[in-house]
Amino acid sequence: MHAQDQETQQLKKLSQEYTLLLMVVDGCRFCKIFIPTVEQFARDYGFQVQAVGNMDPSKIPFPIVQSHKLTNDIEIQGYPALFLVDTNQKQMWLLAPGQVSLSWLKKNAVDWSHK
Repeated sequence: MHAQDQETQQLKKLSQEYTLLLMVVDGCRFCKIFIPTVEQFARDYGFQVQAVGNMDPSKIPFPIVQSHKLTNDIEIQGYPALFLVDTNQKQMWLLAPGQVSLSWLKKNAVDWSHK
């Protein structure tokens, strides 16, 4: 199996165990730029995405809520921020601290899955 095929399988397996939690704020230009990257990543590997923030729901292709139980106790240093959340919604891990490229996001998720 090629390395690229292995990475795809790892990411698809990860998508069965974790949800992506995207932290956004209205008026954030980096959030607007990053949303299509997250959308492509989720579509390519089967991730469910939940957005959290005060962004206009018509500007984001994911379900959005004002707050999430796992984010209530953390202080976000910058937006956007993308987290992996386990299916039990008990733990989360920072996957992308800001706007990153699709290739960076993929590499970081693969690296994280090896931990």
